[in-house]
Amino acid sequence: MPYYKILFVLLYMCINNFQSAAQCNKIYTKADKAAEFIGGKHAWKLFLERSILLPDSMSIDELPGCLLLRFEFVVDKAGKITEVKFLESNFKNDVLIATIKEKLLKTKWTPALLNKRKVCFKHTQFINMRLAV
Repeated sequence: MPYYKILFVLLYMCINNFQSAAQCNKIYTKADKAAEFIGGKHAWKLFLERSILLPDSMSIDELPGCLLLRFEFVVDKAGKITEVKFLESNFKNDVLIATIKEKLLKTKWTPALLNKRKVCFKHTQFINMRLAV
């Protein structure tokens, strides 16, 4: 086989893999192995507990005694967080939500696997946290 044909095949494979890694044409909610925060469930719990800190401009009196928050996001094939959406909350504070979203976007995850292939995965998180005064 001539070298230019081999080069063409390799170039096609590289472009195809790059496009599939960069795009989430289909987002799964179930997979053989769900996407996981690097460090596991315990590390994810610690991250959430440490991430939900009050901004300097907000006092504890502005929040109810218990914080309820539900949000979802997509873990792409590279393990990056995209499409963070806050679905419900028992408080309204854009600064706190923006702070949580900013921290989420910086996290790294192990991508979900379906049939031994990395896929985009939607993760929904519910937080019910009692706030100490």
